[in-house]
Amino acid sequence: MSTRRHDGPNHQLRFDHGTQSFGAQDERFLKQLHRWNEQGIVDHWPPDQPGQWVGVPAMNAPLRSMADALDVQFGSRVEGILPKGEDYRLYGTEMDDVDCGHVVVAVPSEQAAELLREVDPVASALAEQAHSSPCWTLILAFDQPVALQEDWFCDTGIIGRASRNNSKPDRGPAECWVVQADKGWSQDHLEEHAVLVAQQLMGAFAQCVGGKLPRAVHHAVHRWRYALPEPVKQDFIWDRSSRLGVCGDWLRGPTVEDAWLSGRLLADAMMYDLQVHA
Repeated sequence: MSTRRHDGPNHQLRFDHGTQSFGAQDERFLKQLHRWNEQGIVDHWPPDQPGQWVGVPAMNAPLRSMADALDVQFGSRVEGILPKGEDYRLYGTEMDDVDCGHVVVAVPSEQAAELLREVDPVASALAEQAHSSPCWTLILAFDQPVALQEDWFCDTGIIGRASRNNSKPDRGPAECWVVQADKGWSQDHLEEHAVLVAQQLMGAFAQCVGGKLPRAVHHAVHRWRYALPEPVKQDFIWDRSSRLGVCGDWLRGPTVEDAWLSGRLLADAMMYDLQVHA
């Protein structure tokens, strides 16, 4: 649920370069979405799919709202977890060590496996069973609207999905597109130079709109190495005795709803044990 911003010639450019929209089926997540909707944090998009939602004014709006109440430290890469007596120590080469009594690991399975190896080998082994597919993503801004009636399309050639970002609520007037390659093509070209990836995706996008695009005022590519997990079908991991928890889309399922539910269910389990055994 990421959004990238760039200062354009006349307007700020916004690109939801990860998840394009998300749905809900579970009653707990639906209630949360309705609360966010009342707060102006999410809205429906696209219009032809009324069960789909996006963050407002950017895809990461729900995350920003949840983080506002917390002491979040961004830009620190945790490289290891070590036991420290009955607690834990988190460390990394570009951060100060952090001591804590409880740890929740909420990162892709490939990274979770490495972090958990010394403190929970069983959870680490489970994470190694969940593999993620990559996704190359091209972001484009144009000086004129793209001559395409639709605001999004899927599964066309090497393109898994393309979306007109400015058609989403409160994104501004600048013509911005997010073009995401399908997972097979992304895997085959995982280590290809970004310039070549951009050229191929732009060419594929041009073909989809009749062979000619307006003048691009900005473009960039992003490689999501762990974009689409194959889940192990487990809601979460929680060990009361070690006070170590794990959640994420690689456990329960690959959707935004699955990721949220995994974290919520883990939080419920932790809160119950903290209250019962306080």
